[in-house]
Formats: sequence, C-alpha cells, structure tokens
Amino acid sequence: MAMTTDTTLEEKVSNLEAKSDRIEKSGEVESDVKRATDSIDQLNRKFRSLGIVADELKFYIAVLELVFEDSRPRSVKRAISTAHRAANIDDEAVVKAAEQQDLSSLYDAIDDAEDELSDAIDTVTDQIEKKYQSPREDELSDARELNNIIGGGDAEFRDTISSINTFLNKTIWNTNNAPQELAVRWEQLDEEWKENSGKHGWDAFQEEHSLADGTIAELKQFTSKDTVLLSDLSITTLREIKQVPELESALQVELKS
Repeated sequence: MAMTTDTTLEEKVSNLEAKSDRIEKSGEVESDVKRATDSIDQLNRKFRSLGIVADELKFYIAVLELVFEDSRPRSVKRAISTAHRAANIDDEAVVKAAEQQDLSSLYDAIDDAEDELSDAIDTVTDQIEKKYQSPREDELSDARELNNIIGGGDAEFRDTISSINTFLNKTIWNTNNAPQELAVRWEQLDEEWKENSGKHGWDAFQEEHSLADGTIAELKQFTSKDTVLLSDLSITTLREIKQVPELESALQVELKS
C-alpha cells in the first residue's frame, strides 16, 4: 500500500525555519527581531526537534504500509494533521510574537504537536510488533526447534530463520534504512519462508505427514532431553517415524548417541 504523497510535515518545518531565518536577517525588522533573537532561535530548535520526530514517524508508517502492506491507524492521521497546523505559521505571526516577546503560544503548539507525533510513533510501532513481529517470532521458535530435530538441521532454512529474526528485531527498527529496500528484502525472506512451509512448526509438520497427536507429543521429547531411549517411543510413533524418511534419519542419530 503506497504512502500518501501530500506535502510532508518535514517540508513544512523546513520552510518555516527558512522563513524565521529570513526574518531574523531582514533589515526591515532588524531592530525588533534582534531583541527576540534568543526566542526565535528557541523556536527554530523546537521546529527542528519536531522535524526529527516527524521523520521517525514517517519511517515507521512506511514500514507498516510498504513492508507489511497495512494501513496506518486513524489516530495517526489526526496526529499528523495537528502537527501540520502547528507548523503552518506565517511570517507575520512569528514577527508579531517576537516583537511582543511572547512566543509561548507557539512553543506550546509545537510541543503539543511533538507529543502527538510521539504517541503516533508508539501506536504504529505497537501495531508492527503485535501483528507482525511477535506472531512470527513464535513461528520462528517452533521452526527452529523442529529444524534442529529433522534432517540434522537444514542449514539453508536455518539461515532463513536467522535472517527473518534479524529483520524483525533489528533491521526494521533502524531508521537509517530505506523502507522501499526493506519491502523488497521482506518479500524475499517471506518467499523463502513459504518455500519451507512444512517446516514452520509442529502443526505444519504434523499436517504435512499426517502424524498422530501422540507421535508429535513423543517427538517433542527430543527438545527437552539429551537422550531419548527406544523404550520412550510407542509402537505407533515408531511406525509413523518409519513413514517419514527425514524424520527416521534424524532420530536414528539421536537414538545412537
């Protein structure tokens, strides 16, 4: 889902900073602005801070929309609108406030906008964590557990699990990365994951090989014991193991150890 291509908040912030810089240097109001130089400098610092938070929110929205093809929450849209209004201050308002040595209302508006953007960041990142990171982490744990048992551990699939884990826990949270490139990388990783659908965990493995619940319960012993004795396995389990070559090979190694 593509991001909205309207005028960005950081552009508005940048334009307003340029306006206040021109006001400060303008000979027409030079005497008035000199008395308020510190106030205008502080105003600019606040706008720069607002711009940094806006950039961070823009990144996480892009991750949500481009990487995971999801929609931003309505509350985020409202926060962006509030920030746009706070950043949309004309030259005359800045000059008038500077002349009166009262920029407090402008400061408050910017602070409120930054707070709303920060809350919006929390909302977006929470959505990413709850809908995409946490559920996939559970799947990765199951897949890693199963992969350690069958086939002695498929090295290629193990690398895929590791890469997905790194992507979800580190890569998508690094705001220096380009969201478009992250979207391409996630598509590649997701395709690799789907190619190994039968190895995603016990449920998928059980379904693919039509194994009984009791067989799965006994196989899980291999994740909690260093050694599983032949006597630990039922006849039903042994028969089903014989029907899955990769499983039979893996368990023979374990039983001999």
